[in-house]
Amino acid sequence: MKKTLLVLILIINSVSLFAYDRIAFDKEQQRQENIIQLAFSNGNLTQNEYNKLIRQQEIIKEAIEDADLDHHWTKLEYDEVKSMLKKAAKKVNRYQRNREHF
Repeated sequence: MKKTLLVLILIINSVSLFAYDRIAFDKEQQRQENIIQLAFSNGNLTQNEYNKLIRQQEIIKEAIEDADLDHHWTKLEYDEVKSMLKKAAKKVNRYQRNREHF
């Protein structure tokens, strides 16, 4: 009985953990998009770089929406979106500092 109760509590906690990450992912994605637009308006990004980064942000938005269709995030969906946001942040920093060569 104690094991069953413990397992039930763990499942409920994990479900609530993934349920609230949609909001955090949306905020992070919007923050990245604002950084991209600010960098472009300041002249730190070329038009081509801007287009690439905005397209990447659109893909991330679609991934967040797809993962949240059933209002339950699996570990795979959570990790995938988190990885996409992390890669996008690194790419924004690279482009802003002109460290990527074509």
